[in-house]
Amino acid sequence: MATEAEEDVKAELFNLLSTDKDLISKVTQALSMAEKLEISCKQEVFNGLSHEQLDLKQKQQELTGKVQQLETEMESNKLKFMDEVDNINQYGHRNCLLVHGVTEAPQENTDDTVIDIFKSKLNVDITKQDLDRSHRLRSRRQNFNRPRPIIIKFCSYNRRAEIFRIKRHLKNTGITISESLIAHRQHLMYS
Repeated sequence: MATEAEEDVKAELFNLLSTDKDLISKVTQALSMAEKLEISCKQEVFNGLSHEQLDLKQKQQELTGKVQQLETEMESNKLKFMDEVDNINQYGHRNCLLVHGVTEAPQENTDDTVIDIFKSKLNVDITKQDLDRSHRLRSRRQNFNRPRPIIIKFCSYNRRAEIFRIKRHLKNTGITISESLIAHRQHLMYS
């Protein structure tokens, strides 16, 4: 509820506005100027924001290009790194050979088994000092009828190369000798 003083002020304003046409014209002009000023301010803000948006869009395109370039470099470096790791892993297999087709025996000594094969089938005098270690590989196949291969690591690459050179003498014996390849290279070779 309006107080008596407020009612008096409203009445006085109403009288002034209805009798003074010049005042109404000035108020209308002031409102028009305020409206134009508001539109001008909004236009300046809009233009500034549009300019900032264009700058941000340009920076975003530049950053997207840099990200794509870095992703390409990263993929290239990843492939180089994988290749180098592959080479290092294969180098670790350099002195190794696999002997396939040797029947398994309980509590067997694989060193003695391969030495016996090399002496009897290849006529090569190999001693335990020529071997670093040997053992059966775990079977990844589901065919358990075949014996697991024996991996042999030689102390000397020359001794390993000598055995590998004359492996053809094992033809028709059911025993074969192959290189020890890492899984990736073996997959490439047999696929």
